Amino acid sequence: MEIGPGLGRITQFLSILASELIVIDLNSYCIQKTKEKLGHHVLAYFVNDGKSLVGVRDNSQDLVFSYDSFVHMHANVTEEYIKEIYRVLKPGGHAFIHHSWIYGGSENSFNNSAGRANMSPEQFKEIVLSNNMKIVSQTPIKFKPLNNWNGIDCITFFKKN
Repeated sequence: MEIGPGLGRITQFLSILASELIVIDLNSYCIQKTKEKLGHHVLAYFVNDGKSLVGVRDNSQDLVFSYDSFVHMHANVTEEYIKEIYRVLKPGGHAFIHHSWIYGGSENSFNNSAGRANMSPEQFKEIVLSNNMKIVSQTPIKFKPLNNWNGIDCITFFKKN
């Protein structure tokens, strides 16, 4: 399952690797464009409320993937998604989430470079652990620094026990 496919730039590769792929986005335009691009290569397309995984069965997913979406989510939204990820992952299932690593930015993420929300690997880890999952790894990824952004995001890989 992919959260926030945008226009399907990574979804096209996931659709080749997955036997069944579900994509979810709060933006119906993104879902429409991804569907136009990939059609039947994706099992299901859902428009959500930006914090839940409506339509996805409990304990049904081997992998939850998101790249370039969680970087814009505030902690309260991230917490809701992590609860939902726990709900939909099969026991032993994994999640791969790319998220922001910005300290002391504006609470209004539109004022931060590249619209990044305040988040740290430690804060993300705490959210994962408080939802009964285990961190496998946290890896920094570097970009060209902009304004008040250090140019570093994080990929957190975690699993449901």
